[in-house]
Amino acid sequence: MIDKQRHRPRPVPHGFLPNWVLVVLATGAMALVGFAHSFV
Repeated sequence: MIDKQRHRPRPVPHGFLPNWVLVVLATGAMALVGFAHSFV
């Protein structure tokens, strides 16, 4: 079993978002911009 790696806390500094959150926000923002331009 690799429970040691699973329970090991990730060294994430306070005030920083995970990479997947940034990716989701960027993708959503680009989709909204493209959606708005398609209407204009």
